[in-house]
Amino acid sequence: MKTLTEARVAKIPGFTRNPEHDFSDDGNRFIGFEYKGLPLTQHRDSNYGTFLSFRVDYIAHKKGFTYDDYFSTPWYHLCDKYNGVSELPEIEEIVKDLETVIAGIAELEKKVKNETIDLTKVVERAKFEKKLGEETIENFKSKFEWWKCKSDYDLRNARDYLNRLQHEIDNLEKLIENPAADNNIRHISQKVAKGWYIEIKENEFYIKWLNEILDKQAA
Repeated sequence: MKTLTEARVAKIPGFTRNPEHDFSDDGNRFIGFEYKGLPLTQHRDSNYGTFLSFRVDYIAHKKGFTYDDYFSTPWYHLCDKYNGVSELPEIEEIVKDLETVIAGIAELEKKVKNETIDLTKVVERAKFEKKLGEETIENFKSKFEWWKCKSDYDLRNARDYLNRLQHEIDNLEKLIENPAADNNIRHISQKVAKGWYIEIKENEFYIKWLNEILDKQAA
């Protein structure tokens, strides 16, 4: 079997063709399917074969888990088992693997729901980043003399970067006020645990360029 088709999957209970998952990537057309709520995408290339993937990434956020949660599970390798094969096996074998993945998803979803996330470090990091952003804005506003700026480009950028930095600060304020309400809190907590930033990092793009505009004016 070279590809899944609408006619083939129609014979399997719970298996459907789903155009909502269709997309194009670099000129290659992928068509979507769904099995018991799990999306699949497929592309057939005459030279390289069939690329069929089980798209756990499409539903992870709805299930409350992240890539960090599922990429090391014993079933995740099945999601790319048929990604780049010359021929697909009989559809019954694909369904068997789909059932394994679906069972794994259900188990992981239950595990995640029963876990308690320590929000202390998240809030601490959010407060640090908020202060960093606010200090950058205050410093820029106190030193930047817009009427002396000879570059319209720098003026536009200053306004844009200040607004974008303020938007990041606003996001951090919401997180600090009620971290448990953030739909991405699990992912955020995992980022913080790895030492990554949430919204604002030291010497990030906006901070860097706002300081460079000040340096240029002072020169």
